[in-house]
Formats: sequence, structure tokens, C-alpha cells
Amino acid sequence: MKQYDVSVVIPYYKRLEEFRYALTYNHDQFAQVREVILVIDEPIANLALFAFLKQYPINFVFLMNHEVHPWRNPAVVINRGLLAATSEKCIVISPESILSPNAIPALVEGCTKDKYAVGDVRFMSYDTFENKLLPYINTVYMEEDTNIIGPVRFGSICCTRANFAEVNYYSEDYSLCGWGKEDDNIRQKLTRIGVRRVRVNAVLVHPESEQDFLERKYNSTSQYKKNPVESLYNDIRPVTVTGMDTSALRAVPHVTDTVVTNNLCAKYPIILLAQAYNEEKNMVEFLNTAGEFVDGIIVLDDGSTDGTWDLIDHPKLIMKCRKTRTTFNDLQNRTMLLKLLEAVARAGVEIGWFLWLDLDERLTTNKTFLTRVKRQLLETTADNISLPLFHMWNDCQYNAEYPYSYKGLQYKLRLIRHKPTMPYSLRTNQMLHFSLNPYMGNAANSVLQIKHLSYNTPEGRKNKYDLYTKKYDIGGIQPNYDHIINDNPQLMMYDEFMIAAEAAEAAKAAEAAKSAEAAKAAEAAKATEAAK
Repeated sequence: MKQYDVSVVIPYYKRLEEFRYALTYNHDQFAQVREVILVIDEPIANLALFAFLKQYPINFVFLMNHEVHPWRNPAVVINRGLLAATSEKCIVISPESILSPNAIPALVEGCTKDKYAVGDVRFMSYDTFENKLLPYINTVYMEEDTNIIGPVRFGSICCTRANFAEVNYYSEDYSLCGWGKEDDNIRQKLTRIGVRRVRVNAVLVHPESEQDFLERKYNSTSQYKKNPVESLYNDIRPVTVTGMDTSALRAVPHVTDTVVTNNLCAKYPIILLAQAYNEEKNMVEFLNTAGEFVDGIIVLDDGSTDGTWDLIDHPKLIMKCRKTRTTFNDLQNRTMLLKLLEAVARAGVEIGWFLWLDLDERLTTNKTFLTRVKRQLLETTADNISLPLFHMWNDCQYNAEYPYSYKGLQYKLRLIRHKPTMPYSLRTNQMLHFSLNPYMGNAANSVLQIKHLSYNTPEGRKNKYDLYTKKYDIGGIQPNYDHIINDNPQLMMYDEFMIAAEAAEAAKAAEAAKSAEAAKAAEAAKATEAAK
């Protein structure tokens, strides 16, 4: 078993049952580290905790506070653990956090002298964790389930002990860090000395009682405040569009040209939002295939230098917009698309859903399947819908070993219900690899598949690898992209999955029709009996 030279610091206060539960899943990884420093911020009258810990071959270091006190910000407790640490790197996690497999190795490897590593925290009930998510603890399935809050970028950190010391550890004064805001404070201090954050493939599950989870879910929704991402943009150029309220468009930066169709519909059940840059080879096919599913299309041309702008033409096109490009800025582009959507909404148009698709992605072309899925979508009570995405490695097969996937099946949040009160911006300041939901809401999965085509040739994979590593992600938002240039992963046939999915949906539709017919017959029999 490989050992890692890292100290794990756990602040502990009245969490006996939660810690015991988490340890049944975490003990193997804890056995691989130099030490687990358990800072017990309360006097323990019985020895239940210590008796329980003895059964595990883990190098525990115990620090105990013998004074009774109410709950307090854990910054003081965490600092005592960091000061006692003997490894060059330290991980700070909560006692109730359940680690995904290889979470500790991922955090340790992502941490360097100029970077601190964080994982993703998901909140859920114990029932959700045990009955739904345990088989997929290390996959993106967790991110898209209905009864989950997250991913949240707080609750875990791996940083060098030297960097912790340079910023004088966590601020213990509430006037500086706020009540329960110790994560915000330490990250701000590290950023000020030039230590940057890197997100790694580490999932930390925070299970809790059903009542606590529902309360957290309610609070996280009702207390949400829009992230002022528009402050990133200050190059605002007014645009005049005949027949539409352009107040929202005037708030969109970098706009140079806008074309709006003259035949706006009163209602669009689904609107496609897409960005394009030098996509003249893909544009026509992309619009035609996506147009089989959506009812309206909005496209942002990111300053293309080829014939892309002229090819953005389709019977379902609502608007196309061209911007001034300096470099690729995914967050800026998607925020602009949301602002364009806002302009359509302000024109008095009723919008049901909006769909995110990239130009190198394709929906299935089976019209019967699309119609059936669309009918189900328009009847659901969910707000955020995730679609299974397959990274095609050639024309017929997809990569079954792709990171953050379950056997190649990678659910991506792409369909969001439009709400008149929703914020037309994304809840992030990260410039790449961020979630596409502008608000939190009930989530569900769909069987509507997306084929990602950029990796379906060795040349395409090499081109994408070079773009990410040499241009788009020089800062290392994602630790590495080596999986893109893997020419020999396990491959699976896409058609086999598609056939199975279509058969399952057909069976579901047949069962629904059978149930409806039975209900109709029962109602008729009841009416006949009443007539007698």
C-alpha cells in the first residue's frame, strides 16, 4: 500500500456518530498517510471514540480541549492541528466527510509550492448516499442526482505547511473571517501571496439526516445571491435591433453585429444556446441536427475569421451575435448568451427551457426518440436536466475509461428550465470547466445522448490537448489533460448503448400507454356502473 507524506487535520466537536460512520469508508486512505490529527474541541467523558479508533491501523494524533464551550468557528481548532503537523503538506477536512476513492492521492498530487488543491463537496441525506450514490462515489453521477446540493468547492483543502505558515494560518478573529467563513478567509489569504487554487478529482460526501438536508436545501436556495459576474465586463457597445426591447442587449459587452429574425414566436419550449469560433466546417450540420430537437436557436460568433458568420442560418434561428475576440473566454461567452436570452424574454416571448450545446457535439438523429424524450421533458417537474455525454474516440466507439465518468457515461448539466426571475449569469468566477446552471433547482437525468466529436481522431485529440495545455489552461485549472492523448483506452460501441436506450424508452412509453388505457377503461366501467 502506497504511503503519502501528508498530515490530515480533522477539527472535531460533538460529531461522534458522524465521524464513526465516515471512518468506516475512510480508514483505508487514512492508513496511507503519515498522521491523522484529530483535534477534539471538547472534553470526552467516555472512551467510546478511542475504543472505536483502536480497531484501525491508522497513526492517530490526538489533541484535546478540556474546557466546555458552545459551538465556535473551527479556525482556532484547525490551527492547533496545523501547528502540530509534521508533514510538508496538510489536508484539512470535516469529521463527517466521506472521501471518494483516491481522494487523498489526488489532493496531495495537486498541491505544490504555488498551488493549493481542493475537492468537491456534495451534501445529501444518508438515504441518498447509501441507496443511490455509493456505487458511483467517484463519478459525475453524484453531481447530477436530484437530492444533492453541490458540488461545493469548500470543505476540503490541501496546502503546504509553509504556505499555511506564511499567511499566519486561519484567521481566528470573527471580525475578519465571519461566522463559519474560515474557508473563504484562508483562500483569500493564500491568493494574496500568489498561491492559486486547483480543483482535483476528489469528491467529499457530507451525509446528514433527511431533516437537516431539507433545511440546508431550503436555505441554500432562498439565500442565494447572484454572483456579480457582469463586473468582469466593461467594454459595452450599444446595439439597435428593430422590433425588440434591446435594454438587455445594451448590457452585453464586446458586441459588434447582431441579427434578429423578424418572425419571433410567442412561445419557445426549448431554445438552443451555442458559441462558435471558426466552425464553417461544422455549422450547417450542427444547426440541422440540433434543430430537430429545439424550437429556437441563439448563436454567438466568437469573432470567427472564416465563413462561420454567414453560415449561421436556420429556419429556427432567433438571433445571431458577433463579438470582438481577444482570446477564448468561455465564461464571458456563456454569460453573453444568457444576456441574449434575456433580451428575447424581455420581448414578451415565453421560454420553457434552454439547452447548452457546443459545435463539436451532436444529439441523436432518431426523430421518434427525440419526440418521446421531448414530451417527457416538457412534463417533468425538474428544473435542471443532465444529459449523458459520450467522448467518441472514432466514428463508432467511445472512451469507456474517460475521467469523471462511469464506464464512459458522463452526465453533463445542459438543460435548464427558464424562469423569469432567474439570474442571467453563471454562479462562478472560474474561466474554464465550470457548471452551466445559473441557479440551483431540482435536478434529474435524461436519456437524451450527446456525442462529443472533437476526440474522434488522433489529430483531433492532439489538437485539443495542445489548445488546453498551451493556450486555454496555462494556469492549471485542471491538473492535466493526458487522458485526451490516450490512443489505447477501453472502447465501447455507441450504437449498442443507443439501441438499448431507445428500447428502454419505447418500453417505458408502451407501459405508460397501457396504464393510460387501463385507467380509461376503469373510468368507463365506473361510469357504466353509475348509470345503472
